[in-house]
Amino acid sequence: MTSGTPGAAPEPTWIGVIAGGVMLVLGLFGLAITLVIAVVGSESDAVTVSYLGVPLALAGFVAPVVALIARRQQTAIAVGAPIGCGCATMVFGIVAMVVFFTAIWPSL
Repeated sequence: MTSGTPGAAPEPTWIGVIAGGVMLVLGLFGLAITLVIAVVGSESDAVTVSYLGVPLALAGFVAPVVALIARRQQTAIAVGAPIGCGCATMVFGIVAMVVFFTAIWPSL
């Protein structure tokens, strides 16, 4: 995927954007499932589902943004950045949800 001349900028790749789009679709599904369970099910079921649904939605919104920013970088960066940032956002989101529902939610 290089242009052939040394020192030239690499050609933009759409692989990372596609990966970010897939994460966005999965995030929207996770958010939709969380909202359906919150409306139809009980509060404890909604809390349980939101431990994974909300971080998945956050990762789905972060990954495409990073993919569009990193699209003109080298192929490894353009593919790895959205996946890595999406996964890191999901880990941060899970930790934040656990802290929120175990420390903050009971005191409200």
